[in-house]
Amino acid sequence: MAVASIFKKSGSLKSPSAVKVSFQVPTVDDIDVKAALKEAVDNSGPGLLYRTLINAIKSQDTSDASLMRLLRGIRSNMRLIERHNDEVCGALLKINVLQRSTEVLESFAKLALDLTSLHPYYLRNLVSAILRTFMTSDVSSEQVPAAKKEAKLERLHGIIREIVRLVPLSPTTIVSTVAEVFPYMKHDGREQASLVRHLLRLCEYLPDQHLELLQLVFHKTLQLDLHSPKEEIEDCEDDEDDGIVFPMDGDTKEKEGDSLKHPLANSLDLMLREVYIYISEQCGVKGKGQVTDWERTKALFKDFLAIFDRIILPTYKCCHLQFVMFYLCSLRPALLEGFLDYLWKKVQNPSTSTVIRQAAAFYIGSLLARGKFVPLSTVQDCLALLCKWAHSYVCSHGDGAVQADVRRHGTFYAVCQTILYVFAFHHKDLTATNKGLQFLRSLNLEALVMTPLNPLRVCLPAVVQRFANVARHYQLVYCYTLLERNRRTAFPEAVAENTPLTLECFFPFDPYLLPRTGKYIHPQYRQFEGSTEETDEEMEEDESSAVEDDPKSPVGSVVDMFSYGTSPGFKHIHSGALR
Repeated sequence: MAVASIFKKSGSLKSPSAVKVSFQVPTVDDIDVKAALKEAVDNSGPGLLYRTLINAIKSQDTSDASLMRLLRGIRSNMRLIERHNDEVCGALLKINVLQRSTEVLESFAKLALDLTSLHPYYLRNLVSAILRTFMTSDVSSEQVPAAKKEAKLERLHGIIREIVRLVPLSPTTIVSTVAEVFPYMKHDGREQASLVRHLLRLCEYLPDQHLELLQLVFHKTLQLDLHSPKEEIEDCEDDEDDGIVFPMDGDTKEKEGDSLKHPLANSLDLMLREVYIYISEQCGVKGKGQVTDWERTKALFKDFLAIFDRIILPTYKCCHLQFVMFYLCSLRPALLEGFLDYLWKKVQNPSTSTVIRQAAAFYIGSLLARGKFVPLSTVQDCLALLCKWAHSYVCSHGDGAVQADVRRHGTFYAVCQTILYVFAFHHKDLTATNKGLQFLRSLNLEALVMTPLNPLRVCLPAVVQRFANVARHYQLVYCYTLLERNRRTAFPEAVAENTPLTLECFFPFDPYLLPRTGKYIHPQYRQFEGSTEETDEEMEEDESSAVEDDPKSPVGSVVDMFSYGTSPGFKHIHSGALR
């Protein structure tokens, strides 16, 4: 039997042909959107098609035409999107529509509206995405033509407007989403300002929520304001010029639009600029502060007054935000009268807390002193009203045993200081005529300062010092003897209980330091003008001995009082004497 050889000829050893298996990833144009969405629904998890769809949406390399095709495909198969496969929705909301064509934006808008109509739980995410787009760097970029960019931003607002129409409860969700999206105060100032601009735009088509939105904007700017004390702004600006004292009422050296070195103050300036632009547009401000839309101006004033009452007035030593009311008051005399009336009612109301009553008095004094738009007749009327109230208060506490007590009579001292402060600022105008001098004598200032409540002992030394100079010059009151007695006498109650001897106060309309928004304030702002003939050497010596050397004063010297937010705004010279 023949045995087959186990060896084969060399020619018979041939490898079988190799089978090649290739996996081809579909291109963007090959993606079947319906199949990709069904894959996520039918399978236990997203597959290759679904992942490819998401990556194509996210990719910046995807052309506008291809992206539009995908968006139309998703819109046609919207019912296949559920919460368990919402990754595609997350990718859609991350599309940078500002860098895409207007056609892509329009496709995105239609898809977004259909999505929120069919699946309302995506509303918050959509609004959040639009709000974040409002504060991207692309909004302030100059690479995109302004007209084209504004048209795209307006289309995004159109999406929100349409959502409000389609979803009745959406305004509440929108406001709460705004609060969540608003960044921390150290975030880029330009991006925060851009968001503020568009939030103010929201106010126009969310009438029932506009006050909430305004309140949110003011709350955020207030946080920046409180973290931007004027002393810190001054120090940052003077870092390169050591040894140079920034003058209290000096004009800013920066050109309009220049950035501040203090980062939070710079952000505050940018955000407040949007608020002032909004006011000007709403009120129709033309030319030299002329208001063309009085009805909208009145409505806006009421809104801002409500916000002032809730947010600004109770906040101690707010530096710049309150100037919004200053600007509004400069637009029409009726607004000034309305604001003063509001403040005066606060002062008079015994049910209001003492802190608020004092703050209202300080606002009255600072507004009367600093506003160029305040007529002299209004100054006189307010002085008469303040003095009448103060005299009535003294009469109601006519007991001879009454003594100065900051805690018990804080509102009285705040009113007295307001009287002294306004008189010091306006004495030249008030004494320009014999009739004006007669008016000042009718105020009976001597009886007011000589009362046992002793307001000159409690009011700010710099204000008292200034008042003593001017009152003596016009022979209205001679109070240096009282000042000397106050200097030598301590109140036993204050010493025993370690309570402050002077009134804790601030001057809300002290000089404005923000350069961009300063253009809205400075034209109507009164700088302190030093006295001329009345500040002779003899008076300076009297001041120095009566007030400045007081060892019991809570500050070392009158010069120490001149800090932003707590000073009366009087400019001092190197010798320390007031001018």
